[in-house]
Amino acid sequence: MFKAKGFKTTLCLIMIMLLSFSTVAFGQEETAEVKEETEMAEWITKGWSKVHNDKEVVLDENVTRIEFVALINSLFELKDKGENIFDDIKEDDIYYKEILKAVKAGIIVGKGNGKFEPLSEITRAEAYTMLSRALKLEEVKEMKLIKNFKDYEDIPKWAKTAVEGLAQKGMLVDKNKVKCVEKLTGEEAVTLIETAHKLLEVKTGDTTVKEEKGGGNNPLNYIESYVANIENEVSSNVAKIEEEVVFEDGMYIKLVFDRGIVREHWENNRAQIKLMDKDGNEVEAKVKRIADSDNEKSFIFIEPLEGLEKGGIYKILIGKDLKANNGNTLGKDLTIEFTVK
Repeated sequence: MFKAKGFKTTLCLIMIMLLSFSTVAFGQEETAEVKEETEMAEWITKGWSKVHNDKEVVLDENVTRIEFVALINSLFELKDKGENIFDDIKEDDIYYKEILKAVKAGIIVGKGNGKFEPLSEITRAEAYTMLSRALKLEEVKEMKLIKNFKDYEDIPKWAKTAVEGLAQKGMLVDKNKVKCVEKLTGEEAVTLIETAHKLLEVKTGDTTVKEEKGGGNNPLNYIESYVANIENEVSSNVAKIEEEVVFEDGMYIKLVFDRGIVREHWENNRAQIKLMDKDGNEVEAKVKRIADSDNEKSFIFIEPLEGLEKGGIYKILIGKDLKANNGNTLGKDLTIEFTVK
């Protein structure tokens, strides 16, 4: 069972359901939300079990370096094994195979002198670096976002390219500080790893979104949204849209989906997107696409034609009939609410 204060308490219930039920919970079919949280519980438990024999999953305490590695291995489904390159890792260690998987994937290189220090609590800088390697981010050519963090000077030299790379992919841009020297709790580790994992199929900014071919009966999926800029038909993320966000004139709202959505059914799709104020009045806006770029085919943009007021509450409405290029629909109406700060 999970031990976690303030972290998706439904996970505890899900673990009970996993032990007691198969696909039906309390006599009702699983909802999409329950299914997603069940899958989360499964990969967390699987990763944790590779490190601990009988210890319960603890998410409200700092995680160790090996616990973080095992969680990455679990969600990223890493299976291939490399060689042991560390003097402090022994073949009879319970987590021995997890080390070999991470070495093979290029996620870990150690702390120097042939040491990995598996039981040391992981710092944010170390976590950012491992995730950057797990995502195989390309070498950063320009440090253009990292200096926006107030604690930029505290970021270790060896972690700066990882922080910049993750920031360019939209992972850290909503933070004032990255707190690289601080430790990471289990709750924070799970959130960070899951956010990074989404970039495997939806890499925002200047990388290509993996589009499903055909798609069968799989519905179109909304992933997340950003405040973004567009220059020369290329979008760049400014900040992830959460409860509060800074929005300046000339910026766009960028909606990210899990497959191509702008080349077919465009007139239908444009009509499915609306921007509303808190009173339910439609805000004058233009729904746009960048149709000729494979890198932008899974994004829909909203350009407000009137300024969004600071302190104003706005809603993005996405209709259930929004269609992917392959014809599959969203299947449900979505509302994304945010406040301009």
